[in-house]
Amino acid sequence: MNVDAEQVVRIVVTAAEFDWTWSEQDIERFAAAMGWDLMNQRPGSGATMRTHLAIESPYAHAYVNGDLKEITLGVTDKFDTADRAGKETLARYFQQLGQSAKAQLGDARIEVLSQGFGLRYHWAKPMVFVELVANSNISLTLTNPMYRAWMQSVTAEYDEGGWVWGQESVRN
Repeated sequence: MNVDAEQVVRIVVTAAEFDWTWSEQDIERFAAAMGWDLMNQRPGSGATMRTHLAIESPYAHAYVNGDLKEITLGVTDKFDTADRAGKETLARYFQQLGQSAKAQLGDARIEVLSQGFGLRYHWAKPMVFVELVANSNISLTLTNPMYRAWMQSVTAEYDEGGWVWGQESVRN
């Protein structure tokens, strides 16, 4: 499996430099800037775009609820993380992509996600929050900074470990 670090960096640099309004029209504008095919636009809820990355599922998904919230896409195929070799390959590609993006976007924060679900690099740019996440594959999320701030305020009370997936009413 190969990872097209150059193409992934092109996506994150384009996102960092893009003139985001976070309106639904940004979906078509960003797809055009990337040369992606807009495949399925669902007014008021989002769109699916074909990214041209050489992976099994080369699609980006835009989420809209009033305004554009985020665009997510896989940038690699899934890795077999059940064995050591798969985990090591995933870690190597994640580090490669993170370092390549860091060279263009500047220093990143890297975090281990809660409950061992993966690793995350992220960059807070003025007009977009960029996340590279590794779990069973490596994905990229481009998030509206206002939406991210709102999500952080809503979830802040759960940051102390008082929330368990599937047990939303349980508090410590």
